[in-house]
Amino acid sequence: MGQDKATLQAPTHVDLLTHMVYQAELAGAAEVIISRDPATTPRHLHHHQVIADEQPHAGPLGGLYSCLKACQHTHALVLPVDMPALPPHFLSNLVHAALQQVSQAVYYDSFELPCVLPVKEHLLNYLHQALHTENARRSIRSVLAYMQAQAIPFSHSSARYFINTNTPDEWQSFLQGYEA
Repeated sequence: MGQDKATLQAPTHVDLLTHMVYQAELAGAAEVIISRDPATTPRHLHHHQVIADEQPHAGPLGGLYSCLKACQHTHALVLPVDMPALPPHFLSNLVHAALQQVSQAVYYDSFELPCVLPVKEHLLNYLHQALHTENARRSIRSVLAYMQAQAIPFSHSSARYFINTNTPDEWQSFLQGYEA
């Protein structure tokens, strides 16, 4: 994208990181753990755990591994910073589905993120190995496959909420759609 996505100004008039933390809180998150360098995290979010990656530059799995190690709950909602259109009820519905499936990872059909992962030692071991093995598959998709995650069906008319803003064009498209 060329800039830190977390610092982009969301249509809610806060930075994107703050917006996504609010979405998690509105969905009922008991704990929010932020994967980010604490020095670059806004001070108003420091009442949450802010965890720097143990293995920097390892991509999303590096942050996931570090945060899951700090998690004190049986399940973790994994929420990316760059999906700003996700309403809280999609997140709480996903968590509810996960709690109905003991030790089961869940995600919405066709979208790897957001997802809910059970916080288990074997998952931490898998992530550690993936991060320390050359040419390992380091993706959320590979984690979901390893965990034999269950895809939760949803109305495809809701796909617009799953917009991912990885590029400047996707970000502009989101902003234009939000204003419409």
